[in-house]
Order: sequence, then structure tokens, then C-alpha cells
Amino acid sequence: MRRFVVPGLLLLAGALFFRQVEKRRPPDFTQFYLAGKLAASGEIGQLYHEPAYEPLIAGLGRRLPAYEARYFNRPAFSAFLYAPLALLPYGTASLLGILANFVLAAFLIWKLPLWFPPGGEAVALVRIALALFYPFLWSIAVGQDTLLLTLVVAASIRLSQRRGQIPAGLALAAGCFKPHLIWTFPLAFLAAKRWKTALAFAAGGAVLAAVSLALVGFGGLREWLSILRLPSTDYDPALMGNLRAVAVHWGVIPAVFLLILTLAAVAVVFRKGSLEGKLCVSVFAALLLSPHTYLQDYSLAAIPALLGPSRLMRWLILAPWWLLYSRSDQLPMILIALAAIVPAAVQALGGQPAPQLALDPYRSAQETSR
Repeated sequence: MRRFVVPGLLLLAGALFFRQVEKRRPPDFTQFYLAGKLAASGEIGQLYHEPAYEPLIAGLGRRLPAYEARYFNRPAFSAFLYAPLALLPYGTASLLGILANFVLAAFLIWKLPLWFPPGGEAVALVRIALALFYPFLWSIAVGQDTLLLTLVVAASIRLSQRRGQIPAGLALAAGCFKPHLIWTFPLAFLAAKRWKTALAFAAGGAVLAAVSLALVGFGGLREWLSILRLPSTDYDPALMGNLRAVAVHWGVIPAVFLLILTLAAVAVVFRKGSLEGKLCVSVFAALLLSPHTYLQDYSLAAIPALLGPSRLMRWLILAPWWLLYSRSDQLPMILIALAAIVPAAVQALGGQPAPQLALDPYRSAQETSR
């Protein structure tokens, strides 16, 4: 019976949370639905043309509040991912979008502790912590696609462990629907001399970029850059969990100081750290340096929480720190990111041995036994 206690409790909590989300409807899902409509109707070339959205928004039958996303801000190739949902009425599609995020969250909660086993802790305890991990819950609540990105990045690292460098690079390229959150990973692979992984990522990313450009043209590319600067896309930088928010809240000088500290720490880990350390700091470097980082993007932090060797860092990330969260202060997120990067750099400078991420655990075990 004990085997069913944790899954049962998680299902009950998930059902209660689902009821609340379903009533409110995720505000960020709207842009995906509208983009899917343009893709499904063969008007993908108008993906970043603001007037093309006016009849679609009118067709929703309701007034969109200021915080609700209107225009698609992802690379064009990813619009086709939402085309099947756009064939349904908005209410049904929104409900299915919530369910899809619940399935992704359940898969991550179940698989991450198996892919990256936590040292010393019970897997059930880690799964409970992941089920309560606020960025996961926030991703579902607002209808974001960061859970999918977390799965893609975790799968890439897992493939690097089990299947080799090229599959890992190609899998990572699939995460280019949010390029501002994964650009540090190929740099980490380059720093670790995983040339094939970096080249596979570059090749896959180049193909997706070429497809996106072919779909919308250079005019669409200019419109996309314009959309990225709209208030509906760049909504309230004070709510972000990056160095840009530091500048908003505390001024340019603290932001520049933390920028230099972050770059220096990442450079040290990339130079002297293990592949495991490089991948861990890549997550937090992307979150801190990206110009567009919100709470849901910290879903990626679940990966270094389990991949990293530090138990203290694991529970610092997975503990219920959201109790400190307020809508005007992102300090907990920023501090956690810095608390992960700086100690990793100190460890690398000290020359302390760190566990290496094996390409093939079975082969590594054989070599160890010899």
C-alpha cells in the first residue's frame, strides 16, 4: 500500500490544482492558440503581422486583458506544434493545453529522479518536492511551454549519457523554440570539447532557423523583432528573475557587478569544471543573462537540482522558497541562481574533483570494475 500513497496524494493535489487553473484559463496560452490558427489555415506568412490577429482575437468573443499574450513571439517553425489545438474551439483547446502541461509535469516528476538519481535522498521525497516546485505549477497556471523545454533539455543530457553526442545535440536543437534559454548549453559542450554535440546542435538549429525564415520571409523577421519589443510580449520587466530586473529594482551598478560576477564564475567553470558542472551553471547563466526570464522559466532549475552533486543546492532549489515570492520582488530566484554559480566556480578554482557525466554508465561501471 505504501507504494501507492505518494502517487495517490500527488493525483489528489493535481486534481485540486487543475480545478483552480481550469476556472481561470491560462493567459499565455492565447498566443499559441492564435498562432496555431494561422498555421492551420495556411497563413503562416502572417504570423508576425499584427493586423492578422485582429479578426482572430475578435473571434475569441472576449476582451483580452493587458497581461494576456496576443502575438506569437516564438520562432515560426514552432507554430505548427499548436495547429492541431487551433482546430478546436478556444475553450476546448485551452482545457487540452492545461492537460498537456499536467502530463508533462507528471512525466518530469516521475522521470527526472530516475534519469539523474539524487544521492542519498529517497526518490519519493524528491518527487514530492518536484510536484510542489513552484515554477512547474506556475508554468501550468499561465499556460507556458517551459515544461516542454525542461523535458527537451533533460532528454538531451540523458542522451549524452546513453546514446552519444550527435543525438544529444539534435535533441537540444529542438529546444530552439525558446532560444534565449538554451544558448549557453552549446557553449558548455564546446568548453567540454564535445564538438559533435555542439555541431549537431548548430546544424539542427540552422535548419530550424532556415525553415522559420522561409515561412515568414525577411519582412516577417523584422515584424518578429518588433513584436519582441511590444508591451504585451515584454510584460513588466520588474517581475523577471534576471539581471535586468536587478537593474530595475536596485539600479545599474548592482546589475553590472552581478553581470561581471556571473560571467567570471561561468568562465571559471567552463575552463576548469566538470561537464556536469558546466551544464548546471549553463542553466542559471541563461536564466540570469536572458533579457526575458520569468518565474516559469525557472522550471529548468529542476535539472541542476538533481544533476548537481550538492545536496544543499538541491534542497535550496526544490524547497518551498516561493513562500518568499512576491509580485514585485524576484530576489529569491536571482539569489538561488547566483548561489548555484558562484560555489561551482569556487570549487573549480580549488581544483576539487567533481563527478564526471559519463557518456555510457554501463561502460563506465565496467571500467571501474577493472
